[in-house]
Amino acid sequence: MAPGSDENPTLLELRAVLGDYILSRFDLPDFKAADVIVAWIFGTYCFKEFNAFPRLVFYGPKQSGKSKMLYFLSKVCCQAIYSVIPTVSTLYRLAQEKKATILLDEFNLYRPSEKADLVAILRQGYKKGAVVPRSEKVFIKFEEGDKKGKKEDYIVAEYEVYCPIALAGLTINDDQLLDRCIAINMLRSDDLNIVSKTIDEEDFVVESKMVSMSWAELRHHIECAIIENSKSIVNSYHLLNETVSPMSGRDQEVWFPLLAIAHTACDGKHHPFWDNIHAFMRDYIAKKKEEDLSSFDAQVLEAIGQLDLTTHFTAKDIADILNQDLEPKEQVTTQAVGQALKRLGINYKLSQGRRRYYLTEEEYKLKRQRFGLPVE
Repeated sequence: MAPGSDENPTLLELRAVLGDYILSRFDLPDFKAADVIVAWIFGTYCFKEFNAFPRLVFYGPKQSGKSKMLYFLSKVCCQAIYSVIPTVSTLYRLAQEKKATILLDEFNLYRPSEKADLVAILRQGYKKGAVVPRSEKVFIKFEEGDKKGKKEDYIVAEYEVYCPIALAGLTINDDQLLDRCIAINMLRSDDLNIVSKTIDEEDFVVESKMVSMSWAELRHHIECAIIENSKSIVNSYHLLNETVSPMSGRDQEVWFPLLAIAHTACDGKHHPFWDNIHAFMRDYIAKKKEEDLSSFDAQVLEAIGQLDLTTHFTAKDIADILNQDLEPKEQVTTQAVGQALKRLGINYKLSQGRRRYYLTEEEYKLKRQRFGLPVE
């Protein structure tokens, strides 16, 4: 982004100045998270091209920069609306009518009755075509003889709620919601150079890059760069979806939009923008799988490796392997194994009233990769 240049900056040039700006004002646990945030910002301008778009979550202690981050996003994201505890009905209308980028601060302060409706938007609205029904009060005109007036009634209204959303809170204790999110832990910084820097109301300034412009100009540059690269972003997105990946379907939904943007920006070549997002994603998924997969599920997956996968197997076959060296009172049941097989997503067919599970060698390797287990 050369000062005074008439040409619109490229996605990589925009990434460079946005990344510097973020790292100069926020103490992130991993510098690679800055590129994830930049790609998400770009995605708010083209999210309609994707089948899904992740929520972005910032959590951490007080004074860790969560609100400051949302305020920054309100300056750079497409049609951003930053609010502290807006009414749920307002959010439904913003999502459907404006397709705005919604930035929710103080998520923990919502009352339980409101949070239930809010979570419906957050869980469902990450996916294109998502519709959430709501019961709404209406007043219907009536005329009975000489009497005229309005009577109260309720209708079911359906809201299309697919739109980008970022939220911040001390903690986010909803596993289903977090499964649709990229969550970044904000740190309370003791670096005065970071703490002292605020988000200017009017201008975007990166002194290290000799860049200064209004926020409106910056948004215009981002929009132009996205429009210029929209076809390539869509092509990259389709290419990613056509590849065989050990990632779960949900992880693909969450990460492929950001990877498609980085792939386009880097022209399909290795570059820190792509490399940082890919590395952050890999570590993020591995950590999540480590937290999600119980030791028992891991034992079941290991036991499957001892079977002949050219034929079907039953939960009892797995239980027999696990119980070989266990005392009778410590032995696992076929029911417990069946529940683990369900969690692991192993396919089965019913035969003579029993579930016959089947898995190819290639599928088994992908399962191990997906759950962070070593593959020989």
